[in-house]
Amino acid sequence: MAQRTFVPQSIDLSDWSKIEPLGKALLDRPINSPDELERWLLDVSELSVAIDEFGKRRYIEKSCHTDDAEVAKRFFQFVEEVDPKFKPLFFAIQKKYLDSPRRPALEQRDRRYQMLTRYWRPDVELFREANVPLETQITKLVSDYDTICGEQLVNFRGKEYTLQQMAPFQEEVDRATREEAWRTVVSRRLQDRDRIESIFEKILPLRTQIANNAGMSDFRAYKWK
Repeated sequence: MAQRTFVPQSIDLSDWSKIEPLGKALLDRPINSPDELERWLLDVSELSVAIDEFGKRRYIEKSCHTDDAEVAKRFFQFVEEVDPKFKPLFFAIQKKYLDSPRRPALEQRDRRYQMLTRYWRPDVELFREANVPLETQITKLVSDYDTICGEQLVNFRGKEYTLQQMAPFQEEVDRATREEAWRTVVSRRLQDRDRIESIFEKILPLRTQIANNAGMSDFRAYKWK
């Protein structure tokens, strides 16, 4: 792991009170030259990457241990208490970069920052604080879907497999094996059809509302931008 210079190595990234001062320090820092803007961006990257990695690790742990209530509790603590608070703060950070009078000179010096501008501008244009709790709801619903999928096991030719482990059988040269494996997997998925459709039916209006809040015609247009 690379040594961090802005985010303390020992920081508890599940504790918002430890993260917030770092974000505010970035927002309050004066930027008087392209060099200072570049240094500032390195610190922004360090903070955002640390939080993103922390959240992804909790997600992976939950995905690998769908039956562990304590692991799920740690994941939802991050989803409910850290992520919704970091999103508005990071929006303000992105806006500070886009509004910086030092940005054009930095972009002219290094074209990589032109790509950063292209990447961040739609984020800033689409961000609505009202969408943050809706995104949290969607994350929790998707987690429910992942839990259902993690519970799906099948018995195939005398052995128990997850649906992911069934994939090689569906690529066998022998047609009979492929068909048997496919029917086994589909039959198991259909057992959870109503539960999965219920989740999708809850997600759809939330996505529609997110798009509408951002002034987009539908969620597809929102995601495309």
